[in-house]
Amino acid sequence: AIFFIPSGPVLEREMIDSHKIQFILASKSEDIILSKLLKIIKKEFTVKDNYLEQFKKSKWQNNIWTYEMIFITRILREFKTSSERKILINKLFKKFVTKDEKDFAENFYLNSQQVEEISNMGHLIGGHGNKSMDLRYCTDSEVKNEILSSDNFISKFNSEIKLYAYANGGFTYNAISLLKKLNFNKAFTTNIKFNGPSDLKKY
Repeated sequence: AIFFIPSGPVLEREMIDSHKIQFILASKSEDIILSKLLKIIKKEFTVKDNYLEQFKKSKWQNNIWTYEMIFITRILREFKTSSERKILINKLFKKFVTKDEKDFAENFYLNSQQVEEISNMGHLIGGHGNKSMDLRYCTDSEVKNEILSSDNFISKFNSEIKLYAYANGGFTYNAISLLKKLNFNKAFTTNIKFNGPSDLKKY
């Protein structure tokens, strides 16, 4: 099998944002979370009312999520910059889940020894970024850090076969270019359409 593992949680014992979001959504009713989220946005940021409107609709045609879950999730994944999203996520995580992130991560994620054990069983360790960030909403330097950190991590286990799975399926041409430069064999996404050059389709 192939295990796509973000390097940050294993090496730094920090929760990645997508997992924080999942635990936040599971912690309280959606209306309570939404109310707190809007209060934080109002207190911490200056945004126009119509800016938030874009997050109210699902990107998926047959979505079964509630309005609240769609809005909360899209805000926490796509709001402004990664540093500003992190403010929102961390405040909600501390409020509704735990203030001790290190201890939570220690008990939640694999450690280096366990990843090595999986590799020694004959499985492949694939890249999934450093903090499993959606590259569509990252700066060029963040994209570079996600992929380089991941490359260093998986090369410890299988340097000849390098595979990458984009977090939330999100990729950019900068990401593709870097994966090609680093001699990755293939990359995976949830987006089945690719309009770029045919020689890049495997990324």
